Amino acid sequence: MPNGIDHVRPGDVISSDLFNQILDRLAVLEAAMGPGGGGPSPGAIVIDHFESAAGVTISQVAVGGVLAIVGSGFPFPPTGQSVSIGNSQFVPLNAFRPTSTSGRLEFEVPDLGGLPEGGSNLFVRVHRGTVVAQRLFRFLPAQGPPLPEITSVHPPGQPAGTPVAMGTTLVVEGSNFAGDPTDNEIQLTPLGIPGAETYPLPGDQLELDIGASGPNVLRFIVPDMQEITTIAGVVPVRLRVFAPGVADPAVAEPRVFRS
Repeated sequence: MPNGIDHVRPGDVISSDLFNQILDRLAVLEAAMGPGGGGPSPGAIVIDHFESAAGVTISQVAVGGVLAIVGSGFPFPPTGQSVSIGNSQFVPLNAFRPTSTSGRLEFEVPDLGGLPEGGSNLFVRVHRGTVVAQRLFRFLPAQGPPLPEITSVHPPGQPAGTPVAMGTTLVVEGSNFAGDPTDNEIQLTPLGIPGAETYPLPGDQLELDIGASGPNVLRFIVPDMQEITTIAGVVPVRLRVFAPGVADPAVAEPRVFRS
């Protein structure tokens, strides 16, 4: 069956997506017709569509994200009883952004409690006194912080995989490192050496570059590791970068040798 609402043919499966489209369309028509059925009254509320904070039309948003309801006749300034989600969850007053207007209510989505992993379609209702308009929208559970990732480790100006000497600079390229270098935690553990110690590196010893594009770049001086000082060759070291609020670190294995 084609996308959107169309004629149903024998043997077609009526999916939940199609049924939700029908409910959504009915809610829009109900708001547009008004209580008398002859078109919107001068005081009617109309929900036209939903947007992101950047003004892009969207079909879903995660808890904690920003949602903008676009239409007309909205209560302004909004109150803690202006917008509800689902059966009874009202958007608190402090969640609304100062960019809201009578035609665009922008707010941070509050905790909706117990959403399934794939999200749920819930009615968004705009209230102005006894006048109410509603429209279905999909809400996703809150998204955790993105995992940090290491894509390359190397001495400055050298290709990835080049061994680095203790006491010299190591460059770590990747993504999703904490914006404040002191919020990152680095641990180094020599491999292949029984009982090897793990060496933590305080965040105040890190340099961090995060640009608008390209990788995040961490730089630090490789500390002296006692286990490596007695070895003439190159030793692989497990490098772990922890970002705040994320349980799993980014991991790489640079090769280190004594200077």
